[in-house]
Amino acid sequence: MYGVIFCALAAVVWATGGRWGGETAVPATATPATQTLLIPVLAPSQISRLDVWHLTTNDQISFDSANGRWIQTIPTTQVAGDAVGAPVSRLLGLTSHQTFTVFPDQLAGYGLESPNYRITLAEQAADGRTILHTLLIGDTTPTGDLYALAGGDNGRVHVIEQSALAGTLRLLLDFGP
Repeated sequence: MYGVIFCALAAVVWATGGRWGGETAVPATATPATQTLLIPVLAPSQISRLDVWHLTTNDQISFDSANGRWIQTIPTTQVAGDAVGAPVSRLLGLTSHQTFTVFPDQLAGYGLESPNYRITLAEQAADGRTILHTLLIGDTTPTGDLYALAGGDNGRVHVIEQSALAGTLRLLLDFGP
């Protein structure tokens, strides 16, 4: 009996310790620590566009893929070469280490009410449609090694390694205004 109470208490303490905004409690609906793939399994060849916005500074970069070659289209037009392929592949394999179901009023506690970055991948579906996959990047954890991220599945916050987005966010420095 005491073991069950201890485990339940430990789970609550662990779940609320994952909150770094301080204002709101994390609901006890966290998924197990198994990793969750954030973007459906796609081949890099199915991605026709990558957009990265730094929402605080309003800097934006965009790249289009033409026959497997990445060309920057915003803010200037230039061949981006292989610099974009690796970050796109990393995004397609992006996994979360923890996922929480949260209420809209709790997004601020993760920096997702006003996210820092927005990353959008455009998928060319077999039927010709363009399907957008958008990731909103919030705050880092107090240790600075994890980001809070919201994907297309409303009401869920994912915790990911900061290093998983480093290559994509670095594109802002390498190709930005």
